[in-house]
Amino acid sequence: TITNGTGVVSVGALSGSGTTWTVALSSVTTGGNVTVEVANFETYDVTTTAQTVAVYKDTTVASTLVTAAAITGVTSPVALATPSTAIDNGTGFMAALTSWSPADAAFAYSTVYTATITLTATAGYTFSGDFTSTAEIAGFTVNTIAPTSFVSNNGTELVFTVAFPTTGAAPVAVTGITVEGAGSANTITTNNGTLQMVATVSPANASNQAVTWSVTPGTGNATISATGLLRAVSNGTVTVTATASDGSGVFGTFLITISGQIMAANATTPIPTLNPMMLMLLAFALAGLAFRQKRRRV
Repeated sequence: TITNGTGVVSVGALSGSGTTWTVALSSVTTGGNVTVEVANFETYDVTTTAQTVAVYKDTTVASTLVTAAAITGVTSPVALATPSTAIDNGTGFMAALTSWSPADAAFAYSTVYTATITLTATAGYTFSGDFTSTAEIAGFTVNTIAPTSFVSNNGTELVFTVAFPTTGAAPVAVTGITVEGAGSANTITTNNGTLQMVATVSPANASNQAVTWSVTPGTGNATISATGLLRAVSNGTVTVTATASDGSGVFGTFLITISGQIMAANATTPIPTLNPMMLMLLAFALAGLAFRQKRRRV
């Protein structure tokens, strides 16, 4: 017989044999004291002295299972970048990126890097003890990437690896540059004339095909724009150079011959070519000036 006092319980299972029997108290809804006694048990005409016992209610709160998580905050490998261990915590766990493999000081080109991830459950949370394989932890993604391999799980700490996409390929350097004039021209024959220069970079799949233009005076002189437009200054030869912008130091040159430049006395630039209308106006102006000067003398 169970008599509830300050505590409240239910009678549980009875077990034993002979003169020794045990009654289990179960379903403690309130902690405190209860009285237990036995009277005329089964075929035994026996009565025990009532015993007061203390019972306690289990206040343990069941842990919440963490069964999946979209983990963020990891900096994906990029060639030449320094590896980072940054990672975001999530609901129910602390996260750590414990290592990169290979353990390079800087990420290399064309390489697959694997991160080892350790999740530690926080108070009130746990990882399912059923997690024992890669397939069972597929819901734990890192930067949307599913785990590559399962390492361990003790309910409190879950460890796995994630392989990131291959880093980018190394840039293709310039190995040669061919320079020529547009239409294969190698001369400028008109006064103050121009010629568009063309640079062909090899290999054709070079990552950076930009060039920097320059011109070196020889017996003649010229200027060149950033886009390779060569403009004649004086008769003679000049050397046009196109230098690769990728830092390889590769360059190409081409010799241009300049003629037809009309130079004023002691001038360093050619006299601009005048069109027929301008020449006619100039003739009229000079004739008028001569007529006025003649009248003054008369």
